[in-house]
Amino acid sequence: MNGSEHGQRPDTPDRIEQLLRSAVARERPSAADEQAIRETLRTEWLAATRRGRWRRVGWAAAAVAALLALAVLTVQGPPPVAETKVAGERLARVETAAGRVRVVPGDGAGPAVAQAGAALHVGQEIATAAAARLALRWRDGSSVRIDERTTVRLTAEGEAELVRGRVYVDAGASTAAADALVILTPAGPVRHLGTQYMAGVSAGATRISVREGLVALTGGGAQRTAGGGQELSVGPGGQGSLRAIPAWGEEWLWAESLAAPFAADGQSMADFLAWVGRETGRRVEFASAAAEERARETELRGAIELEPMRALEPVLQTSDLVASIDNGIIKVRLRTEK
Repeated sequence: MNGSEHGQRPDTPDRIEQLLRSAVARERPSAADEQAIRETLRTEWLAATRRGRWRRVGWAAAAVAALLALAVLTVQGPPPVAETKVAGERLARVETAAGRVRVVPGDGAGPAVAQAGAALHVGQEIATAAAARLALRWRDGSSVRIDERTTVRLTAEGEAELVRGRVYVDAGASTAAADALVILTPAGPVRHLGTQYMAGVSAGATRISVREGLVALTGGGAQRTAGGGQELSVGPGGQGSLRAIPAWGEEWLWAESLAAPFAADGQSMADFLAWVGRETGRRVEFASAAAEERARETELRGAIELEPMRALEPVLQTSDLVASIDNGIIKVRLRTEK
């Protein structure tokens, strides 16, 4: 027999507590919000008691209202990472977040959604979904770009552990050697010397593709190095190989798509061309001294929001310069030159 058949009222404050506990299938609301819901329902219960309204249908409606109130609080999704307080040293700042990028705090709190301008700290884990990517500015000034389907953990030592997926590093703006970025991989830590490189981890294998500069991978009691135009691969068993690769092309396109906009104000066409070359891994050559001089004396204005290769032609159209692309070379000439 149930409680009502013993003459007890079918719904009591204890029953309300049970409903509240069973209603939270996702992340609980804050203690203050939950208490406010309880107090509201208690007030309604007392009012119903004075009116003698103990019909089950009335309290069923109240229970549904309670569940809806909790749903409103929980369906909002995780808070922006900028609003999540995480204990730990700041390691990086988000520059661009494209698609769904989750940041899991190291204090056991629920995941947050990455937003441009947010700080990232020791102990957090970054996870990108399909078609989602993230660009960071590391504390040493390096540009760090995270590809889709990638997981990166920020360790207590201030390093970035690549669990799976791909990251791209451009250390061109790096200034502090003590805070230099270290990428941890299954094959060992990767350190760089003024370089651009891509690190990938898949099925326990590690691949380091170097666009320029030099990287060193230390693991298994050995140190392996790779320079510009080389790719170092290390299998799960520690076996390694080195091969030549192009510093441009499809493998690098995802990282190019995350390039920060070019701030054109006060910059010359030559500066813009250098930016395109660096971001795409291509070498810029001038057909003549006159073409190079024209590029240096042509001043640009505004911000260029397009990806480097997409921006090349429309920006050149504002001048009397044109460019042709032959694999890894951008050849720039005056329109009057053949």
